[in-house]
Amino acid sequence: MSAMTILKKNRSALNNSNPTKSGSGKARSYRALAAECERQAALAFEEPQFGAMQRRLARSYAALAEAEDWLDGNVKPVHPAQSQHEAA
Repeated sequence: MSAMTILKKNRSALNNSNPTKSGSGKARSYRALAAECERQAALAFEEPQFGAMQRRLARSYAALAEAEDWLDGNVKPVHPAQSQHEAA
């Protein structure tokens, strides 16, 4: 299955995930997009560059979801001094 076929089949799934929703819906949408990118990467075994791009996109969407959770106050911020003590 080519990368273009995968993209065409999953276009509706990506269009239904709207990351501009307010509140925690944004983080949820970003996580859904990350999962979709991971799925497409797994299916792209014939096209390694496409798979690598999808894995990078998945990591980016996951980072956006974490940042959105922090912005929404769902995750407590870590003080830099605390993280240094935990690393030691």
